[in-house]
Amino acid sequence: MTWERGRKLSDLFDTRPIDRAARRMALEVQSRLLERVKELTPVGEPPPGVSEAEWVEARAGRLPGTLKESWERGEIEVISTSRIRVTVLTRDPIAQYVEEPTRPHVIRPTTPRIAGEGGILRFWDAQTGRLRFAIEVHHPGTEGAHMMSQALQETVALWPEWVQAELVRWEREQLRVA
Repeated sequence: MTWERGRKLSDLFDTRPIDRAARRMALEVQSRLLERVKELTPVGEPPPGVSEAEWVEARAGRLPGTLKESWERGEIEVISTSRIRVTVLTRDPIAQYVEEPTRPHVIRPTTPRIAGEGGILRFWDAQTGRLRFAIEVHHPGTEGAHMMSQALQETVALWPEWVQAELVRWEREQLRVA
């Protein structure tokens, strides 16, 4: 086949093997990122002497590890010939508060007042190890776990090794075809 002015250079060869290799690399990055962010996501542990059932009840039915298990694969999008976007996401609303630091803040119940009484919040007092009730809680804030940002940094650091392994695999495939 000869090349003519105005035609794409990629029309001269089969791009499918390159596309498959790029998709395999994207899947590898996505898989490892998902695995690592799950490993780094903290899971709350019940205080000493508190049963898991009591712990779950005090947390309004939220099971330990809910955020960790909520991470999932998103789409893999081909943006251009040199860019592919992989997505790892969670729909858990507390993820942003676990990832990033929070300032000290006041927590008030979202339940409406009943018969003139304020709503009730339940929380474990870390000092006494007992379940406490309050109309509002003055939360001291958190440092942030930075699980996604750390997983991304590690993925970026290991990316060259994965690319090299995929290039070796791709070369072998091409030699078999030739």
